[in-house]
Amino acid sequence: MNHQRVQALVQSSLMLVTALVPHIGYDRATAIATHGRKNGTTLRQAALALGTVTEDQSDCWVAPRLMAGSPRSGVSK
Repeated sequence: MNHQRVQALVQSSLMLVTALVPHIGYDRATAIATHGRKNGTTLRQAALALGTVTEDQSDCWVAPRLMAGSPRSGVSK
């Protein structure tokens, strides 16, 4: 398995926006996803570009492994 490719695909998924909803609300999260889709950016890039969340907030709130139920961080090889 190409772990780097998997990680890149996960990070580029705008579906991660669901992790932001409890923190910033549905409307602001939708605006981020829409901006990302229209501009071909990641969720993180869109959120930062709109000034909706900080880098620290993004790192804390958007944790794909935790969202998938895995307590481990990073990609294991």
